[in-house]
This record gives sequence, structure tokens and C-alpha cells, in this order.
Amino acid sequence: MTRLRLCAASLAAAVFAAAMSAAPARAAPQCVEMRFLDAKGVIVPVTPPLIGIMIGETPLFEGIPPASASATAGRILPCPEALVASTQKVFLESCTSDERRQKAATANNADMATINRRCADLTRTLAK
Repeated sequence: MTRLRLCAASLAAAVFAAAMSAAPARAAPQCVEMRFLDAKGVIVPVTPPLIGIMIGETPLFEGIPPASASATAGRILPCPEALVASTQKVFLESCTSDERRQKAATANNADMATINRRCADLTRTLAK
């Protein structure tokens, strides 16, 4: 990664952090009820339902999905405060410095371009 990209990433993280601490809250991030499908496409019931927060086009959820089930986004729901808080924690731990992005890349076995995209998605989600 070039020095210019590193500076831009650091500047973007600093601007976002300042905006998050100083700006009044706007519309909440979008959350969805997660749907899980078995190999035949049949919905696998989950109780209580798992709620996912949309990060870009991908829902991020906490909890354990049913074994051998694929996840899809279902109906739109309000975001639980705990889910928003844990998403903010992921952002702060993974996106606010070049060192943290590098650690996130290593921990997730991902390249820096992927981490930078995910951090940009997190920024857009949390800035709502």
C-alpha cells in the first residue's frame, strides 16, 4: 500500500471518529431478520430470531446460525442498540488506524483491499 493510501485511510478514520463523537445521530443503520435455508431451500426456524445489521450488501449478525444452513436477509427491523454498539466496537478495533487494519487483515486472513472495503462499508453504515 502506498504512503498516500495509508495517509488517506488514516485521515478517513480520524474524520469518521470525530464525526461520530460530535455529530448528532441521524437515521439508524438498517437491520434485518436473518433467514436460514437448508439445502432444499426450506426455511430453518430460529428462536429467538437473529437480527443482522447491513454492512454494505452483507448482513452482520451475532449468534450461531443453524448447522448447514445458508443465511439470507429477511424483513427490515429496527436495530437493537447492543448490535449497533458491537458493530461500532468492531469498527473501532479494526478500522481506526493502519495498524488495526493490518491486524484485522491478519486475523481474518484477508488482504488489505478487502479490509479497506469493509471499513468503508462500516463507516457508511455507522454514519447513518
